Amino acid sequence: MYQFIIATHGLFAEGIKNSIEIILGKFENLSTLSCYTDSNFNLKKEIDEILKKYNNKEVIVITDIFGGSVNNLFMEKIPLNKNIHLITKLTFSIKFTWRTRKLFNSRRINSKFYGNFIRCS
Repeated sequence: MYQFIIATHGLFAEGIKNSIEIILGKFENLSTLSCYTDSNFNLKKEIDEILKKYNNKEVIVITDIFGGSVNNLFMEKIPLNKNIHLITKLTFSIKFTWRTRKLFNSRRINSKFYGNFIRCS
């Protein structure tokens, strides 16, 4: 099963996860990374901890802003971590559509990936 991580600036990730859970219920394989919510936040450290925790799973990271610091630091990790896939330009409709297609419980992804990176328009 895939591990989905919603990683955004501020608390946007938590809001998206909360909305999904209200509509569809809770998912064991969905977590969040709310970045820059306090002055001691260290994005590189948080990403390294995530990669260590899920090193034996396929990880799909969904970020909010293409070219933003959160997206860029995850992009830097892709060459060394073939199990990471990155999707950017997060909206609630993206997450909701995927769930209705049962992607969260799927073992295969039927979308086209461009290497380990997808940019949603």
